[in-house]
Amino acid sequence: MRKLFTIFVAVLMVMLAFSLAFAGAEKAPIKVEKPAMSTEEMDIPRARDLAIDPFGRPSVDYTKVFLTDAEKAKLKKRAESGDPYTAVIAMHMMQSQFNSLQALGCQETLQEYGFKILSINEANWQPEIHIQNIETSIEMNPDFILSVPVAEKAEIEIHKKIGENGIKLVTIDLHPYGLQYPDEIQGFVTTTERGNGYSCGEVMGKLLGGKGKVAIMELSFYHYCTNERVIGFTQALEEKYPDIEIIDKVGFTTREEARRVADSLLAKYPELDGIFPIWDVPALEIAAAAKDAGRTPDDFIITTTDLNEAGALEVVKDGFIKALVASDPYIMGRTAAILGMKAVLGEPGPAFVSVQGFVFTKENVVEGYEIMNRQKASKEMLEWAKKWQ
Repeated sequence: MRKLFTIFVAVLMVMLAFSLAFAGAEKAPIKVEKPAMSTEEMDIPRARDLAIDPFGRPSVDYTKVFLTDAEKAKLKKRAESGDPYTAVIAMHMMQSQFNSLQALGCQETLQEYGFKILSINEANWQPEIHIQNIETSIEMNPDFILSVPVAEKAEIEIHKKIGENGIKLVTIDLHPYGLQYPDEIQGFVTTTERGNGYSCGEVMGKLLGGKGKVAIMELSFYHYCTNERVIGFTQALEEKYPDIEIIDKVGFTTREEARRVADSLLAKYPELDGIFPIWDVPALEIAAAAKDAGRTPDDFIITTTDLNEAGALEVVKDGFIKALVASDPYIMGRTAAILGMKAVLGEPGPAFVSVQGFVFTKENVVEGYEIMNRQKASKEMLEWAKKWQ
């Protein structure tokens, strides 16, 4: 039975070895409510449909990935045989609503078609723990492993070992270097990362009236997903707002470091009009730094990605964060599960699949939050939302 817990603020510490008591332990996704409508039904602007995998291949939209009637029949027959297919879900972390919903989407979809889930584990953003979790998962001899890697290079060998043991593999967000489709990996799922970044650039450019000076805050190390967002943001300004200058690009690794970087940028460039950070947690640190520096939401703008509660609240309050661009994490997990099931049946789906992003502003962020996060917005968020109706 899934554990019930509510996560209010996602503290995403990238590659930071801070050890929590539950690091590496088996986890269960959060329990959520069924949304009143799907993301496909939302009357909310979509992000640019731009997604390029690490090999330069364009993506296939997730709506084109589904089980055929024949595949469903095969899965049903196997489930009814008393010897169900088995799977393991190996997450990089589950300390945020977004990542928990990825796991839940995969889990519920697999169970819908009769799979037995042997384990759901997470690594607290530590590659060595994720490697050990995969090792343990391989020993369980499942038919399929969904993996969300922490590090592309450090985890190459352990992910190769999955295929060497006859187990099918699909990853979300990161594609371990060198793995060949369809022999070693049978699918890779992300959001429209480059498109989400592009849409952040479009909103920034529009709000600045096509002129100004901005900075980018990115990770201090290579990370496929966040790098794609930076490429998209930069591309949007170059193509649509050439009079907006990117005056600096600075790396960070932790939330605390993000605050220090933001303080430094605001002090160094008093003329700075906005910052694009690569997701919403460092964006909150930038907003706090801007407030302490005497800036206001009228003269300093942040656009970013993901849709957790604290970021959504800042948007609906018309604060410094003016837009969040995000894809549905549950659908990402569901899509990965479908790719895994097709692979188990010997009929692999596309090598690279993306899930469409949406652009959330103060007028629609609460609606989007409830649908995409599959839970009710807080009373404070709902009260603020009334102002923009």
